Amino acid sequence: MNRMSSRVSALLKLAEGAPPKTIVQTINGLLAILRKKGVAIVDFEDSSRKVHGFKIFTNTAYLLAAKEQTPEGDADGEHNHK
Repeated sequence: MNRMSSRVSALLKLAEGAPPKTIVQTINGLLAILRKKGVAIVDFEDSSRKVHGFKIFTNTAYLLAAKEQTPEGDADGEHNHK
């Protein structure tokens, strides 16, 4: 096992002992880092939905995502210029 994967493994073991709220906060922090690096974070099944993060209520984690608005025009986003 190389140095990087052993560090990741150690972090994952540490995360296993953390409360769910802390894990969700960490995920949101990692998503923010990816955004800073220019990585698009979208829903795998619907790439028009941008993932904003996660929120935890009781024992359920919810994905926060919003559909990107298409410019005014047809439903497919194309404009009809006359």
